[in-house]
Amino acid sequence: MLLRLEGLLLFVLTLLLPLYLLLAQPLAPFPCLLCGAVLLYFGRFLAALHLRRTRWKRCIWSGAEIAPGCDLEVRASGLEYVFHAYHEPQRARAERFFTLAERWFWPLRAVILGPLLFYVAAEAWRLLGLPGAPRHETNLLVLEGVAGLAGLAALAALPLVPPPARGARASARFPFPAHTVSLLGVLPALVVLSAAAAWATAAAALEVSRRLLL
Repeated sequence: MLLRLEGLLLFVLTLLLPLYLLLAQPLAPFPCLLCGAVLLYFGRFLAALHLRRTRWKRCIWSGAEIAPGCDLEVRASGLEYVFHAYHEPQRARAERFFTLAERWFWPLRAVILGPLLFYVAAEAWRLLGLPGAPRHETNLLVLEGVAGLAGLAALAALPLVPPPARGARASARFPFPAHTVSLLGVLPALVVLSAAAAWATAAAALEVSRRLLL
């Protein structure tokens, strides 16, 4: 339970809090943008330390604390990781997720990281007062609309990925830092990401509807 709580805390500090600062900007916009970008970038190093310390003790699918079980090799951000699963069915579920990520490696990177980089750059442009800067609402609409739809499409495609063949060597490539799913486990991370993608898509749809009705 302690390792799960550590993972949850780091997930909030390294992913949810930075995104909240970047998008909601609860205080002055520029400090929020700067703090969010710094936390998002440097927080991954803290999360990576936790990952290396605990990946032998937790199930990559459920996040539960276990003794080493079935191995699953994952290459993420140029690094090789050997994760463990509680038993073969859970390893197969995790491998199916990583197989989807590997097949859509570059499209996923483009549709998730692209809008995020656009948002940060456009917000910096706007806050610096440079001419022609897009409005905050427009920047948010691009990020939420593109990333939300991409996330929902990937989640909808997950059940269509064929299960790995029995006896095949379990290995996969992941287009994002490994801690984005290892801190909670793939299944809990998918639940959170599903909710976030649905919320972002709904928010973008409402904003588009509002603009069309004006």
